[in-house]
Amino acid sequence: MEMFRESNPGLGERILNDSLEYGKVNSTSGCSAGTPGKKGRTLSSAEGIESIRTAQNCIKKALTYLSAGGPSGKENATPSKGGGVMTPSKDRPTSKSLSTPVKAKLSKGRTNECSELLCTAVHVLRCIIGQNPSAARSYESSMGNSSPLALEKICYHTLVACVDLISSLHQQNACGTPTTPQVSVSSETAAGVVKTCQVAMSTYEMLGLLVKNYVNGGDPAPEDDANIIALPSLSDETSAAHSYLTFAVPALPSESFTTGSGEFDKQLCKIVAGAAINAARCASELSLLTSMPSSPFAFGQTFDRELRLLSRDPFAGSTILYSVALTYIQAMARQGQLREAASYKERSHKFLWSFASRYDKFCSRRPSRSTPNKNFLIGSEKMCLELRRRSVLMLVGNPFPKTDSSPPAIASHVEASCSASTRAVGNYMQRCNNVSPSHCFSPSSALPSFNETIGCLIDSSVEGITKNSPPSYAEYCAWRIVSSAPANLSSTLPLLSSIKRLDPSGYAAISLLSTIKDITSPSSTFDADSSFPDVSNLVDSLRSLCSKAERKTNARNYRILAASKLSSFASNAISNPEATEPGTKYMVAFLLKQIFSPLSKFSSSLASHMDCLLKSAALFDLCFGVGPSGAPNALELAQQCMNAAFSTISTPGKLDTAIIVNCGKGFAAIGRKRFESKNYIHSVLPILMSLHCFEKNPSSQQLHLRYAMLGSSLKQCNKFDYAAVAYSIAAKSAICSDRTEQELESLVAASLYASGDVEAGATGAIVANLVNCVISSEGSGSEPKEMPPSTEKILASSSVGVLYRAACTTETLSIAKILKAAMSHETTEATFQYAFNLSSCDILRQLGRMMSNSNSGTSSSALARHVAEVFDAANSDDTLLQCNAQLVYARSMMVPLKQEEKKMRALFKLSRDATLKLKDLVQDEFSPLYVAAASILNAELGMNLQGEKANIASYLNDALKICKDNVSVCSRSSLSAVLTKLRNFFTFLRDTVRSSQCAGLLSKCGTEPKQGVLEFISNAYLHAGMNDLAANIDVSGEVAEIVLKLREDGLDTVGDSIKGLYEMLGSTEEAAVREGDEGLQWKVVLICAALSEAEEKRANPAEALFYTRKAIVACKSAIRGGAGKKWVGALVESLANMGKLWGLLGDKRRAEGYLVAAGECLGLTMGEDDSIEVIDLEGGEDDGEGERDETLSSFKYDVVRDRAGSTSNDLLVEHVSKKMRLLAMPPEMTVDVAKKELKVDLLKEVKKMDIERNVEIVHGLLSQGDALRRVCEGYDNGFVGKYNSARGVLDALLDDELGRQVEKAVATVGVLSVDAQNQAVGRLGNLKSQVDVRIARAIEIVNGWGEEVESIYESVRGNEKGRGRERSMACYRLGRAMLKAGWEELRNLWSGEKLDEGGDLWKARELFLEASKSCGPGTSSLGRKIYRSLALVAGPKGDFGKGALLGGVAAVFNLHKSLGASVRMNVWYNLGGEDGEGGQGGDEEVRRVFGLLDDQKLDLKEGAQEMEGLILEYLPEDWNIINIAVCPSGHILVGSLKKEGGRVVGTLRCVFEERENGGNTKKDEKHGGFLMRSFDTLDLLLEKSRRQLDGIDPVMARKFGEKEKREWWRQREDIDNGLKRLMEDVQRDLVEVGKLEGLFVRGEKEEEEVVADDLIKKFEAACVIDLTVDSEDEEGEELTEKDIKKMTVPVLKENILERDEAASLKGLKKAGLQSLLLKIVEQRNGGAKVEKKVKESASGMGAAASATAGSGGGERRSGDTNNTIILTLDERLQRLPWESMPLLEKRFVCRVPSLPFVLSPLIEKRGKMTKITKKNCFYILDPEANLPTTKKTLNPILESYASQKGWGWKGYVGKIPDLSVLERLEKEDGLMIYCGHGGAECCFPRVEVEERLMNKRRGCKSSVFLFGCSSGRLSSGGGAKRGIGSAFKQMEYEPDGVATSYLGAGAPCVLGNLWDVSDRDIDRFCIEFMDKFFGGDKSVAQCVSESRGVCKMRYIVGAAVVVYGVPIVFGG
Repeated sequence: MEMFRESNPGLGERILNDSLEYGKVNSTSGCSAGTPGKKGRTLSSAEGIESIRTAQNCIKKALTYLSAGGPSGKENATPSKGGGVMTPSKDRPTSKSLSTPVKAKLSKGRTNECSELLCTAVHVLRCIIGQNPSAARSYESSMGNSSPLALEKICYHTLVACVDLISSLHQQNACGTPTTPQVSVSSETAAGVVKTCQVAMSTYEMLGLLVKNYVNGGDPAPEDDANIIALPSLSDETSAAHSYLTFAVPALPSESFTTGSGEFDKQLCKIVAGAAINAARCASELSLLTSMPSSPFAFGQTFDRELRLLSRDPFAGSTILYSVALTYIQAMARQGQLREAASYKERSHKFLWSFASRYDKFCSRRPSRSTPNKNFLIGSEKMCLELRRRSVLMLVGNPFPKTDSSPPAIASHVEASCSASTRAVGNYMQRCNNVSPSHCFSPSSALPSFNETIGCLIDSSVEGITKNSPPSYAEYCAWRIVSSAPANLSSTLPLLSSIKRLDPSGYAAISLLSTIKDITSPSSTFDADSSFPDVSNLVDSLRSLCSKAERKTNARNYRILAASKLSSFASNAISNPEATEPGTKYMVAFLLKQIFSPLSKFSSSLASHMDCLLKSAALFDLCFGVGPSGAPNALELAQQCMNAAFSTISTPGKLDTAIIVNCGKGFAAIGRKRFESKNYIHSVLPILMSLHCFEKNPSSQQLHLRYAMLGSSLKQCNKFDYAAVAYSIAAKSAICSDRTEQELESLVAASLYASGDVEAGATGAIVANLVNCVISSEGSGSEPKEMPPSTEKILASSSVGVLYRAACTTETLSIAKILKAAMSHETTEATFQYAFNLSSCDILRQLGRMMSNSNSGTSSSALARHVAEVFDAANSDDTLLQCNAQLVYARSMMVPLKQEEKKMRALFKLSRDATLKLKDLVQDEFSPLYVAAASILNAELGMNLQGEKANIASYLNDALKICKDNVSVCSRSSLSAVLTKLRNFFTFLRDTVRSSQCAGLLSKCGTEPKQGVLEFISNAYLHAGMNDLAANIDVSGEVAEIVLKLREDGLDTVGDSIKGLYEMLGSTEEAAVREGDEGLQWKVVLICAALSEAEEKRANPAEALFYTRKAIVACKSAIRGGAGKKWVGALVESLANMGKLWGLLGDKRRAEGYLVAAGECLGLTMGEDDSIEVIDLEGGEDDGEGERDETLSSFKYDVVRDRAGSTSNDLLVEHVSKKMRLLAMPPEMTVDVAKKELKVDLLKEVKKMDIERNVEIVHGLLSQGDALRRVCEGYDNGFVGKYNSARGVLDALLDDELGRQVEKAVATVGVLSVDAQNQAVGRLGNLKSQVDVRIARAIEIVNGWGEEVESIYESVRGNEKGRGRERSMACYRLGRAMLKAGWEELRNLWSGEKLDEGGDLWKARELFLEASKSCGPGTSSLGRKIYRSLALVAGPKGDFGKGALLGGVAAVFNLHKSLGASVRMNVWYNLGGEDGEGGQGGDEEVRRVFGLLDDQKLDLKEGAQEMEGLILEYLPEDWNIINIAVCPSGHILVGSLKKEGGRVVGTLRCVFEERENGGNTKKDEKHGGFLMRSFDTLDLLLEKSRRQLDGIDPVMARKFGEKEKREWWRQREDIDNGLKRLMEDVQRDLVEVGKLEGLFVRGEKEEEEVVADDLIKKFEAACVIDLTVDSEDEEGEELTEKDIKKMTVPVLKENILERDEAASLKGLKKAGLQSLLLKIVEQRNGGAKVEKKVKESASGMGAAASATAGSGGGERRSGDTNNTIILTLDERLQRLPWESMPLLEKRFVCRVPSLPFVLSPLIEKRGKMTKITKKNCFYILDPEANLPTTKKTLNPILESYASQKGWGWKGYVGKIPDLSVLERLEKEDGLMIYCGHGGAECCFPRVEVEERLMNKRRGCKSSVFLFGCSSGRLSSGGGAKRGIGSAFKQMEYEPDGVATSYLGAGAPCVLGNLWDVSDRDIDRFCIEFMDKFFGGDKSVAQCVSESRGVCKMRYIVGAAVVVYGVPIVFGG
C-alpha cells in the first residue's frame, strides 16, 4: 500500500483491512467464492474516487516499468502480440506476451516494486468491488472525465501487467528464459509467480462481479460441451482434471445480449475477452510449477484452495478460453467485429499451442521423473494432444455465422486448423512410437477421439468450399489415414470425396499412401505379383499430376507420402532383409525410385532425394532375381539409382559436403552388402562411388578402411594388381592422414624406442592383404574376372587406376614399387621418406609373421624374396631410417629364423651394426635412447644364440646405464618407453635388482608416481624371497603388506591374511574388467600368486591350483593383447607352479604337460633338432610295467652346459621339468639321468646380486639331490653333496651383506633409504626349511638317527612361519623315530591295551597327528605315509588323543584318507572344488562326498560323523567296504565299514610281520615279508605270460608242431597254477595269520564242499579242459562223426593225441582209432552224441559254464548274507587279483580307488542300484580290424542282442568311431561294451574322456565294459613296483588308468582286465558273462564271479577280470 502512505495512509490501511476482511468472510461463511461479502463501512465518494485513481496510477506505473519505456503499441482495442488488449486510451502502454521477451530485463528491485503496485491495485479492487459492487459503480460514475467501464479497464490492465510480470520473473530466473521456462525454477521465482497469479485471478474475480451488472447470462458449465474432454492426471497424487473454475467468472452473454449501446457492448466484450485470455495465461503458469509454494497473501482459504486446484490442472487455461473468452468472441462476431474476433481466436490458438509445447518439455524434464515409466510418458503425450486439440478448437470450434461480409481471413482458419492438426497428430505418433510402437493403434490411444472431433469440424468447414480446398486438408487426411488402424481405413476413405473433386494430386497421393500402408502393414496379405500393375499405374498417374502442379503442391504431396514412413521401413528391410518378403522389398524400392525420389526434389533439402535413391538401390540389390513377374530387372534398376545419385553428386555446387559424405556411406553399405553376398564384381562400383564421396572430406571418413574394402573386392575378382594398389593407398591413408612431418618423424622415433616393436599406423589387416595380393598374383593361375564397362571406366579414372598405371608396369608385382608409388603420390619428399619407411617396416613385420606361421601356405622362398626386396628399398640414406629398418628387420625375422643359427647370427650382427651406427649418431638428446632400445633387441636375439647368453647381462646393463646417464636430459615419454621395456625384460628374467632400478628411474623421470614404484620394488623383493628388504620399504603397497604378513603368520593365523587377499582380488578383478588397466591386471596376477602361496602354505594344493589357473588366464589375456615381456615371465612361473601343484595332487600327466608348456613359452622346443648342444635329459624308458612316457623325453632345453649364461627362467623350467621326469621313472632308472645332470659345480657360479637365479640354483640342487636319494640304498651316492651345495648357496643369499648391497644398488636411483634395517623378518624362510629338512634326512640316512638330526627336525617343526609341507615332514620323521622306539607298545596297543601317556608310541601319535594337520590331502607320498602311520598308532579304537576314543569308524575313515586321493581330488576339483560353483541338489552332495576326506576345515571326528551319516543313509545292508593298506613301517592295515542293525560298524585290524625292530636288519631286507614275495611271484608270472603271448597269432600257432603245442599248454597251465598258489599264499599269510575272515564274511567261516555232486562236477570239469594245441588265437572247431570217418590214420592219431596225450594207440586199426576219437569228442561234449559241428555260441558257452561251475563260479549259499564286497586298495596292493583269493572267489567283489566312488553312484540314484537300460547300450568290436577271431566269435552274439532281441543296439564293428560317440555315455543308465585291444584308447584317448566327460561335472552316466588287454590296469610312474619295510621305495604318484578316468567322469561301473590275456579265452569269458548279465537280474560282480570258471586258464585269464565301481544290473 505504498501509494497511500504519502497521500492518505489511513485510507490505505482501511482498504487493506476491508480487502482482507472480504477474503476472510468468504472463506469462513461458506459462501461461494466471488460473491459480495459482508458489507463494511461504505467509503465516501471522495475516498472511493481517490482509491480508484490510486489503482489506476499503480497499474500505469507498473506497465511503464514492465514495458521499459512508455507506450509502444496501437491505441485501439486490438490485441497485442502477447494477447493483451489495449483500450482506447492514449496513455496505456502495450503488454508483451510470455512468448515475447520484454524490452529490457528488469532488476530484482524493480520487479518487486511492480509486484507491490499490482497488489495495491488488487486490494483496492477487492475493497471497492468485493465489499459493495453497487457502491463501486457509483464511485466510477462520480469520477470526472472518466471513460465508461473504467473499473473493467483497471481489471483488464491489471491482468496485462500480471502477464508481463510473470514473463519478467522467468527472465530473471537463472535456469530458464521467458520463452522456455525450465523445471528447475528457483523457489524465489516460484513464489513470485504464485503471488502474481493470486493477483491475476483475484482481479479476474472482481471483473466477474462487475460484468454481472450488465450481463444476465448463466454461469459457465463447459463440462456439458462435447468438445471439452477431461483426461486423467499425470500422477496418482494429483486430483482429477479440473476442467472448470468454481470461483466467480464473468457471466456469459446470450445471443440477444445488449445494454442498449452498441459501442458500449463492443468495448465490454473486448475487455472481458482480453481479460479472459490473460487470466488463462496466468492460470496456465501455475501448472508449470513442480510445487506450489505457500500463499504470500491471505486472500482466503477458499481462494487458495481454488488456486491449488488450478496448479494441478494443465487444462485450466484452455477451459477459461473456451468457456469464457470464446463466448465473448462469438458476441464480438455478432456485433460485427469479425476481424477482431478472428484475431482473438487466432491468438488464443497460438497461446494454447505454445503452452502445449512448454508443458510437453515440462513433463519430460520433471526432476521426480528422472527415469519415467512408459505409462507416465504416454499419459503426458495424451495431455499435450488434448491441449493441442483445444488449441485447434479455438479456430474451428463454434464458427462465426457466415455472411456476405465475412472476411477472407476466416477461410484461412481452416488451413491453419489443418496444418495444426497435422502437426499435432504427427508429433503424438512420433513421441508415442518412441515409447511404445503399438500404442497409436491400441484402444488406449487418444488419436481416435482427436480425429473424431477435429476431423468432423474440419470436414464440415471444407464441405462449403466450392473452389480449391486448403492445401493442408489433404495432408491432414493423410495423417488421419496413417493414424488409424487398418480395420478403420475403409471408413476413412469415403471422406476424401471433396479432395478428389478439389485436389486431384492430393487425392492421388493419399490413394498411394493407402496402398503403401497396405504394403508395409505386418498383417497385410499384399501380393506383389498381382498388384504390381495397379501400383505402377497409380504411380504413373501421380507423376503425371505432379508434373503439372506447382512446387508448393508437390512439396505437400511428398509430405503426404512421407507420412507412410516408407523410408524407415526401407531402412529396416535393408538392415534385416530376412524379415521382409522379397516382393515387398521390390515394391518399396520401386516406389522410392519412381515417385518418392522425384517428389523429394521439392523438399527443403536434397538429402531426402539422395536418401530415396540410395535406399532404393540397396533394396533392389536384395531383390536380385526375385522381383514381381513382369517387373524390370532389379540389378539394372539399382544401377540406375546409383548412377542418378552419382550424377547429382558429381555436379559441382549442388550438394553440400555433409550430404555427399552421407551418400558415400550409402554407397559403401551397398558395396559391403554385395561383397558379403559374394557378388564381388558388382561390389566394386558402389565402393568406387563411395570413395569419390569420401574424398570430398577425407579427414573424417577413415579412408584407409574404405580403400581396404575396395582392395578386398578387387582381390576377389582376381585383380590382384589393382587390389594391391588399393591396399597401398589404404596404408598411406592410415599413416599419413592428418599427420605432419614432425608427427611422422615421431612415429619413426617411437619405433626406434621400441627397437622395431611398434606398428607405425597401418592396420595389420591392410598390410597383410597387401602382401597376400602380391603373393597371390604370383601363384594364382586364375584369370581376372570381367567387370561391367562403367565399372572399368570409373576404376581407370580413380586414384587406384592412376597409381596402377604408374606402379604396375611389369608382369611381376613389386611390393616396394607399389608402396613407393602410393606414398609419393601428392606428398612432399620428407613426408614420403618417413611414410615409406614406416609402411615398409609394417610390411616386414607382416612378412615375418607369415614366415613364422607354418600354415600360411606360402613358400618360404617367395616370402624371403619379398623380405629382401622390401628391406633393400627401406634402406635409406638417412641413418635413423636405415637403423629403424634394420632393427625392424631383425625383430621380425627373429621368430621365423630361430632354428637357423647362421641366419640368427646374421640378424644379431645386423642389430649390432645398427646399435653402433646409433652410437655414432650425434643428432639430439634422443640418440642415446635409440642405442638403449637397440641393446635390448641385442639381448633378445642373444637369448637364442649359443655363446651369446653370457653377454645378455652386458647388453641390458648397457641399456640401463644409458637410461641412468640421460634421465635428466631425454624426453620423459621417450625415456619411459625404453625403461618400461627394459623393466619388463628384467622382470621376465626375474632380475629383482635391475627391474627395481628401472622402476626407480621411471619414478625419477616423473612418469610413474613414487608410491607405485615403491610398491613394485616391494613386490619384486617379496617375489625373490627377500622379506626383510621388503619390510624396510615404508610404502610397500596393500598386496605386499598382506604377503609380508602372510609369510610371518603361523598356520593358525594365516587365515586373516588370506581373507584380505580374497576381498582385494574381487574388487581388483572388477576394476580391471571395467577399466582395462594393465596395472590392475598385473595386480590380479600378484594377488593370485600370493593366494596360491598362502594355500600351499597351509597344505591346500587344490585351492592353490585354482588361483594359479586364474593367474595363467590373466597372463594369457594380457599377452594376446600385446603386453610386454614381463607377462611371459609371469606365465612361465605360473605354468611351472601349476605343474608342481598337479604333482602334489598326484596327476603326473598334467604336471608334465604344464612344465612342457612353461618350457615352450621360453622358446624351448619339442623336437629332435640337436644342432644346438643342450643338456640331454635321457628318459622315456619303460616305467617298469610295459609303458613309455614320451612327454618330456623329447623335450629340448636350450640351456647350454656353461650355466653362467643361463637365466633364472631357464633354470626354473629345467629343474622342475627334470624333477617331474625323474618322478615319472622308477627309482632304479634315475641314477644315470641324475648323474648326467651333475657335471657342473653350480656353487662356483653364484652371483650374489642375481637373487632369483641363485634361488633357482638351490631348487635345482635340491631336486638333483632328491633324485639321487631315492636310489641311495642307505649310502651316500652324491646326494649329500648336492644338499650341502644348496646350503652353501643359500647361506650366501641369507648373508646380511647381500641385503645391504641390494638396497644400495636400488637406492642409487633415488628411491629408497637404506637407513632402516628390519632384522625381524626372515629372508627366504620357506627355502631354508626345505634345505634343512633334506640335510637332516641325508644325515639320518648316512649316519643314522642322532641328536643333530633330531635338533634340525625340531627347529623346522618349531618354525610356525614355514610351509606346512616341511613342518609335516619334520613331524613325520620325528614320529617314525618314536614309533621305532615303541615297537613293543605298538603290539600291546593292537592287543587291546591302552596307550601309555608319555610313552614313545604316545609321542609318535602326537607327532603324526600334528603332521596330519598340515600335510594336506593324501595325494603325495608324504601325506599317505602320515595318514597310515597315524592310523597305525591310533589303534583299532581310534585313539587320536585328547582323552577321547573316536571309535572304529573314525579309525577307518582316517585310513581312507590315504587311499585314492589323487583321483578323488581330481573329481572334486572338476565338480567345483570348495566353492562348488553353483552345484545343486544331488550334484552338490556328490561334490561334498568327494571333498569330505580331504576337507582341512573339519577335524577327524566331524568328518567321520558326516561320512557315517552318508553311509547309514545310502549304503545297502549287504555291502561291506574293505580297505587294505601297507604302512611305511611294513604293517598291513585292513579296515571294514558296513551297516549292522541300523548303525555303521567300523573295524580296523593290523597284520604284523615277523620282524625285529621294525625290519631294519639286512636279513629282513634280503628275505622280505610275504608281500614282497607275493609281488616277486606276481611279476615273474606276469612276465612269463607276457613273453608267452608275445608274437603269437593264428598263423604262428599253425606252424607249431605237436610237441611244441603240448609244451606251450604245459607252460600255460604252470603259470595258471602258480597264480592260484600265489593267491592261496596271500590268503594264508594275510587273512588266516591276521584272523581277518570275520572282516570279509561277517564272522562266518567257509564251509567245505562235501557234496558228492559237487565233486563229480569238479572232476568232470577237470576232465573236459580243452587242451587242443591250436593255440588260443586259433579257431578250434570240434569234429562231427562225418568228419571223423573221412580222416586218414595219421590224421586220426594226430587228433586223438591233441585231445588226450595219455591215450594208448598201440594196436588200434582205423576203425578203433575212429571209435576212440569219437568217444573222446563225446566226453568233451558232456556225453551228447556227436551229430553236428559244435560251435562256441552263447548257449554252448553256457553249457561249459555249468560244467565248470564248481571250480569257481558256484551259486551263493542261502546262509551267506554278505553278498557284495567293495575293496579299496593302496597303490601297490591294487595289482593283486584279490577277487580270486579262495575266500573271495565265490563272492561278489568290486574295487574302487577311494571311498567316495562307492557313495557317489548311490547318492545319484538315491540309494538304489543302477539298472542298465537296453535302449542305451552300444558296442565297439575290433575297431582296429586286427582281431578276426574275436570278431568272428563275438559279432553274432552282439548282433543277436542288437537285432534279434529287438534291443536296438548301435554297433561299431571293424572301425574306429568318431569322438562324438562319447556323448552317448552321457545317457542315464547306458552301457558301452568294448572288445578290442587295450582300454579303448584307440577310440577314446583318456584326455578326451576327461575333457569331454569329467569336466562336465561327471557327465558320464553310463557304465563301461572293457574286455581288452590290461584295460583295468592301474600304473604309476616314479615308483617301485614293490617295497615294504626298509626297502619301502617312494611312489610319488598314485596309480591310475583308463578305469579311473571313466570312474572319475561319472561311470558307476567299469569292467576291465588287470593284465594282458589271450583273446580266445577272454572271448569265452565274454560270451558267458554276457549270457548271464543280459539274461537275468544278476549283478555285474556276481556274473564276473560266476563266469571266471569258463576260462581254460581260470586264474591267468579269469582272475584278470575285475569290476571297478559299484555293482549294476541289467534292467531289460
